[in-house]
Amino acid sequence: MNKRNIILVLLLSIFFAICFFLFPSVNSKKKQSDVFFVNLIDQIDPDIVLVNIGDGDRSSIASLLAKINACSPKIIGIDAWFTDERDKVQDSALMVALKNIKGDILAFTMDSAGKLIKSHEKFRTLVNDEGLSVSQNFGGLSYMITPIRLINNHPEELFSLKIIKQWKPDFKDSFALNQSIPVKFSRTLNGFRHFDASQLRNIDCSKLNGKIVLLGYLGPSDEDKHFTPIRIVEEYPEDKPDTYGLVIIANEIRTILEYKKN
Repeated sequence: MNKRNIILVLLLSIFFAICFFLFPSVNSKKKQSDVFFVNLIDQIDPDIVLVNIGDGDRSSIASLLAKINACSPKIIGIDAWFTDERDKVQDSALMVALKNIKGDILAFTMDSAGKLIKSHEKFRTLVNDEGLSVSQNFGGLSYMITPIRLINNHPEELFSLKIIKQWKPDFKDSFALNQSIPVKFSRTLNGFRHFDASQLRNIDCSKLNGKIVLLGYLGPSDEDKHFTPIRIVEEYPEDKPDTYGLVIIANEIRTILEYKKN
């Protein structure tokens, strides 16, 4: 072997050594994303719109609901619970807003002891339906859902499943009681049209008309933000959660709709 070939072999050896140390991390990320069903797509969701309630009180939430309802959405899903009675004026405004909406679904949740936390009866009686909104955490990540869960000897359907059944009356689920499935994450927050309260003042109603509008918290703080498998394919600070609960719910809807096709 001549000197030139020796140098070439050495250079190739160095190249493959670098590849060995650099590319496994990329490959492991891909394998992890496959395990956790993360496949982010660039297209904006054509049906689901997210609206941020921010730090608004019940009067401001009522105002948001009225503006959204005026644009004739298909469904308004409210990922919030109003457990107690408060200021009479604010409560009254919220009650009027809920009463005027034909297709609203109100979320409720469950505490760590398994107790259901629902809105006050005076709000619950004014909505079309209710659904369980709860995050299942495994290994520090929220990525599993149980579409139909037995709680206190009563089957409770997930908020996202309730939305689908109202949106698509012909939809027939095939989930067994207490069956858990992984969420297939296909979109981050930027994969959905999303608005703050200020952006709804002069909104073009075509952006909400006939849509599934999910109302919930999208900032400014990290409240209701979770660690999800999305962080495997996107860069986030290690000690900061990556995805708001409302975005998880939107991904749940797509997961359930696609489940029967797999």
